[in-house]
Amino acid sequence: MDKMTAGLRISRGIRNLENMLDEVLAEAGKLQSDVSQARITLDESALSTQRPIARLASLQQHIVDARSKIVGVHADLAKISAKQRDIPLECSPNCQNGLLESSPSVAAA
Repeated sequence: MDKMTAGLRISRGIRNLENMLDEVLAEAGKLQSDVSQARITLDESALSTQRPIARLASLQQHIVDARSKIVGVHADLAKISAKQRDIPLECSPNCQNGLLESSPSVAAA
């Protein structure tokens, strides 16, 4: 596998995992809301759903922790990728002048 293919696969994989974690987090939030609304609608005591709601909150915290870790992985890999590029990431003070001088269509404008 070449660098470009590896980079594209990793980039796509990170985005997919970030999206999946967001979807799981959203679903856990919906479920927590549904449990709370059902308790109110069915006129159950708050104690009856306290444990499931607390467990869902704990689950959401674990998902947020996992999401934080993948965001960190994303940042770490972006730094590695930036170091591996053959194209400079910053332009020297007179590089734009050099580009303008070497391009006849821009120089004529």
